[in-house]
Amino acid sequence: MAYTHERPTREGSGERSGKREPPSEPATSPTEAREWIEKGLVRLNTLEGELGRLREGCLELEAEAVAWSSLESERGRRIRTLERERYRIERLEAELGFRRLPWYRRWFGT
Repeated sequence: MAYTHERPTREGSGERSGKREPPSEPATSPTEAREWIEKGLVRLNTLEGELGRLREGCLELEAEAVAWSSLESERGRRIRTLERERYRIERLEAELGFRRLPWYRRWFGT
């Protein structure tokens, strides 16, 4: 009896089509068993290497996310500082305009 069960794949799951081999039948002789185990170990080593690269990529993405978060918070802080400075400038310009009025207009408002 042949082993024909295939694992269902989802679109976008990251599995590459064409790279997967269909499962072979269980080995019947010691030589076939040894070859089957060797193929499995090669595949395991390949998958471990891919997993290691994926983990490194994940760590890089996390570091980038932290950097972006820091940049966004710094940007927000600078925007708030600029808004305070704009308000201060407007207030000082209004005060300067009042002080430039002649003394009688400041006193009597005419």
